[in-house]
Amino acid sequence: SNPACRGASPYARIKRVPLTPQQLETLYTGKADYLAKFKAKLDEMVRQRWLLQPEADKELDAARVRADAAFTRPAR
Repeated sequence: SNPACRGASPYARIKRVPLTPQQLETLYTGKADYLAKFKAKLDEMVRQRWLLQPEADKELDAARVRADAAFTRPAR
């Protein structure tokens, strides 16, 4: 066992940074664009063996829920 890994969590830590609606509009053309970019990053992480596919699938499901809320504009 690698001594540098002792005491480390066996789970990947994914940092979530909440963005304002203005930041979302600047970074993404909409919910579909956000989810496509998110999925591409997850796929890369799976290929690089940072995540297993089942964990990536769970993260994508959670991202879909967050995207529904983030990209839905309140009625005025």
